[in-house]
Amino acid sequence: MKKLSIFILALCCLMLCACGDRLHSLSGKVVASGMTEEENSYCILSTYEGKKTGIIITEETRIYSVDQDINIQTLKERGLVDTAVWAAGVKARDERLTHEGRKITAYEASDIDIAGYLSEDTVTLPDGAKMNIWQYYDGVIYTAPNGTELLSVRYPMGPDNSYVGEVESLDDLEEKVKSPVLEFYRQRGVLYDEMAELEKAYGAFVKAADPANYRLRHISQDVSPSASNERVMCFITTVMLPLDGADPYGANVHELRSGQAFDKTTGEHINSFDLFSCPPTEALRRMMDIAGVTDPALREELEQAFEPECVILFPDNLEVCFNKGTLPSQQHGYMLGLDYDDRLLEILHPWAVPFGSDK
Repeated sequence: MKKLSIFILALCCLMLCACGDRLHSLSGKVVASGMTEEENSYCILSTYEGKKTGIIITEETRIYSVDQDINIQTLKERGLVDTAVWAAGVKARDERLTHEGRKITAYEASDIDIAGYLSEDTVTLPDGAKMNIWQYYDGVIYTAPNGTELLSVRYPMGPDNSYVGEVESLDDLEEKVKSPVLEFYRQRGVLYDEMAELEKAYGAFVKAADPANYRLRHISQDVSPSASNERVMCFITTVMLPLDGADPYGANVHELRSGQAFDKTTGEHINSFDLFSCPPTEALRRMMDIAGVTDPALREELEQAFEPECVILFPDNLEVCFNKGTLPSQQHGYMLGLDYDDRLLEILHPWAVPFGSDK
């Protein structure tokens, strides 16, 4: 999160400078490099709009990266080829570059930010196809052998350095409380199968009627604070995964939500069923009554699928979330949304009711 903040700040500053000088910026992947007649380095940028553009690198051009793990010197020595860059302070030059037999307009850049690079590592799928890996400061992107971006996987975020307006954060607590919470999420790990999703993405790419129109799929997992009080701190985990079938190119996503609760004085994980003053089966039946769920078949499905992590507490309401695939009769996810009225408070322990509920 700190790296992201630095990147955004740098980006904003450069954009302001560019606006003042009526310049602009370019971004894309470097596919070739060379030297001009004036002995300046240049690189050929394949922009994300599919155009080829030349970037002149002078002695005054600043090259940097917000990712401290990127070896800038090594990348400069290979002419920035196989890097993803953002060039700022760009202005046209009265000079043409030749690439693949074609003349390309050249631009001079005052700043070049290296956002990512092609890793030496690859991933081999069960059918033998090798996927390339582009490394970025916030995750990776897997590409097909022809360079098409297939799957973007952002590094998991939270619960530390995660903030929600007017909700207490983990960083507000003492270190002795934070450590057990962080350890809980470390041991739990990610809630998706990255390689399985990559296989699906590549399969969709191969089967696509028009592979050129394939759109990048995305995966992310975030943990953020959802509610708290004097005794309990609650979090919500949100996982975004590609939604197969809805779009032949996999651009749509679906969300998986789950809730966790912790003792605010020790950091110990609390089974969310223990937040209720009655057995979980009775608690769910009461909540279904409050929500007006009357279909006997649906009620039975909800009872069969009810797990502690279905319970998500917010300052103003409590959710019981059943993710896509957990209920046979539901094509999508299903959720009960309940206010903290007298009926819900009858089945919640007083110590479990969050700040902000006005109860």
